[in-house]
Parts: sequence; structure tokens; C-alpha cells
Amino acid sequence: MTIKIAQRKSGGAARRFLLPTARTVFLACILMGVQLQAAMAEPEEQGQAEASDASAEAQANNPLANMKAFNLQNYYIGKLTESDEDANQFVVRYAQPISIGDTSWLMRASLPINTFPTPPNGSKETGLGDFNIFAAYLFDTGNPGISVGLGPQLTIPTATDDDLGSEQWSAGLAQVTFVATSPVFQYGYLLTWQASFAGEDDRDDVNIAVMQPFAFFQLGDGIYLRAAPLWVYNFEKDYYSVPMGVGIGKVIKKGTTVYNLFIEPQYSVADDGPGQPQWQIFFALNMQFLGG
Repeated sequence: MTIKIAQRKSGGAARRFLLPTARTVFLACILMGVQLQAAMAEPEEQGQAEASDASAEAQANNPLANMKAFNLQNYYIGKLTESDEDANQFVVRYAQPISIGDTSWLMRASLPINTFPTPPNGSKETGLGDFNIFAAYLFDTGNPGISVGLGPQLTIPTATDDDLGSEQWSAGLAQVTFVATSPVFQYGYLLTWQASFAGEDDRDDVNIAVMQPFAFFQLGDGIYLRAAPLWVYNFEKDYYSVPMGVGIGKVIKKGTTVYNLFIEPQYSVADDGPGQPQWQIFFALNMQFLGG
């Protein structure tokens, strides 16, 4: 009997010992589970942030990106053909998506500030150039990584000096394609054509096509290589300019703004006619406003 009582007392003590221990282990497991879940969530959140940054980097150079954009771009032209003179063109550009009925469009407006040598002695003149605007209808390609736009464009003779603009009203078309299906390599082109329909009779008519192929190779951490020359052909004069170059850029995402800074030296590989750039440096600060 004594032994049995002693055994019962011994069993009760074991239960009194095991129950708190089990509770401690159970609580410890819960805490470990919470910590493990938090640890697993951190890489997921980090991965989402990295994916968002990668998407921003891939779309930073998309001229059809579905967001407001404000660009400050500059071409320093070191030497013009048939002249030893240099020149400069600073461009203020704004783009915004708009809706017309059930259709989606992107409107882009550009206003240059030109510093050009002017006749008869080549003295520099600085002032506004001609204002250009186009609206591109955005096609539904079925692939968010492929953007295609097509629409009308208009150039208004807003130059503050006769030698800084065409003194012609011109209209035409703009077509844009941008492919960003890869987070590493993006490419596309902007093709525009315009011809004058009104303006000063003593000035040359306008009939110009501009092809801008572009390619971007992401190196990581927002740094990328780029090439985006402007190939110009003047049908009226049979003049042309074909520069080529490779530059480098850096994309920085801060909150809801994507900053894109780059510099791209370009050299002429083919040209004909006076006033064509023999070499130039293209540099800019482009800003995109996410959700805007």
C-alpha cells in the first residue's frame, strides 16, 4: 500500500512537472513559428521590392510608359558639318497618359531651347525653338511587356528667332514600339514624319522623317548601358544625319518617383548637308511619377 501510494504521489509529481514543461515547449514552438514566418516574410517582401525596382528599371526608358513623365534633356553639339561652330539644344518634355472614351492614349509635348550659330557671321543666338506635340493611341498587345503606339503629331512655329525654328506649321505621324519582356534587355524605336502645311513663304518647306532606335542593357543596381541616336532624313533637301553612340545611365527609385540620369556620346557615321552634328553629347534627367 505504501508503495502504491508512493507510486501515485510519484505519478502526480511527474504530471505536475510535465504539464508546465509541455506548455513551455508549446509556447516556444509558437514563438519559433512566428519568428520563422517573419523570417520567411522578409525575403518575400524583399523579393517583391526587388521585383518592383527591376520593373521600374525596365520601364524607365519606355516612351509609352503608362505614367506621367517630365524630362530635361540636352544635346551639346561639339561640331557642325561645313562649319567649325558648336551648338546646343536643351529640351523640356512632358508626357501624360490620357483617355478618350474607352481608348488609351499617351500625349507628349516638347519645347526646345536652342543655341545655334546664325548667319551671316555665325554669331550665337539663344531662344525658344518650335513646339512639338504628339498623341499616340496605345494598342492592347496582350502582353504588358510590349508597348505599341501610333498617332498624329503637330509642330507649331514658336521660335523666338527666325534662325532658331522653321517658321512653318507641320503635321504628321508618330509610331512607337517598346519591348520590355526581359528585365535585362529592352529595345524599340520611335519613328516620326512631318510635313509643313502653312507658314512663311520665304522659308523652306518641311518634309522630315526621324528614326530613333533604342536599346538598353541592364547591368544591375539600376545601372545600364544605352544607345538612342536620332537618325534624321530631310526629304526636301536630301540631307541626312546618322549618329551612333553608347552611353551609360542610372535609375534611382525614390518613393513614387523614378529618376533616370544618363550620358551618351554620339558620333556621326554618315551625314550630308550643312548644320549636321559631327559629334555630340546627349545627357538628361528623366523623371517618371508612378501612379500619376
